Amino acid sequence: MPRKNVIVNDVESTNTVVSLDKLHDLCITQFGLLHEMITTIDRRCGELDVKLQAAIDRGALGGGGGGGGAFVKIEDKIDYLNKNKNNVINESILSFVLRSVEVREDHVVAILKGNATIYEIIAQCMALLYVDSSQDFLFVFGFQKYTLYYWSDDKMTWDKMDRVVLQSLFEIIQKKLIGVYTNMIQNKSDSMRGIDIVDNGDKLFVDNFEKKYNDFRKAVFLLMMEG
Repeated sequence: MPRKNVIVNDVESTNTVVSLDKLHDLCITQFGLLHEMITTIDRRCGELDVKLQAAIDRGALGGGGGGGGAFVKIEDKIDYLNKNKNNVINESILSFVLRSVEVREDHVVAILKGNATIYEIIAQCMALLYVDSSQDFLFVFGFQKYTLYYWSDDKMTWDKMDRVVLQSLFEIIQKKLIGVYTNMIQNKSDSMRGIDIVDNGDKLFVDNFEKKYNDFRKAVFLLMMEG
């Protein structure tokens, strides 16, 4: 009997050694895999940092082209714009838009026929001017929905656009559209054929900006992002 106990103990000791060896090998394998995963994550994070910095450098995290880029947290957006968007207009945004924005007869016709509202047309005009202008006067951050920034020539700084400024821009373009409409009537434009100016003329003369402010601001933002 004692001899058998010795044999059993030897077997158990051998099994214990084998089990410890297997556990050691398994740990080495798992640590190796974990190291590879961490290395891969570090590499991908490094690649992301490079891409993110490149996006910031080319302004892809703002509006105009490609949906606004990835999310990035910029604590002081005014300071960021002042440092990175300095090819700015040298006049007030109101005078710049009045001088530069394009309004056409087909814009007026679309409004009168009910194919688009005056708010939709003016949002398009503003977004198009934003895209085509060689100077900075408007800006949006893709990660800050529906917030517009503009260059304030009076303050010599970028500023967040409030309802008063946006309404002033709307009314400037509205007056230009009404001017085109008046010329079309006076010159008996062929584009006016079939349009009842008595029933449809009031579509140009809307006076409900306060009610439409949020929708209009969103429309301008989204169109600038698409630019």
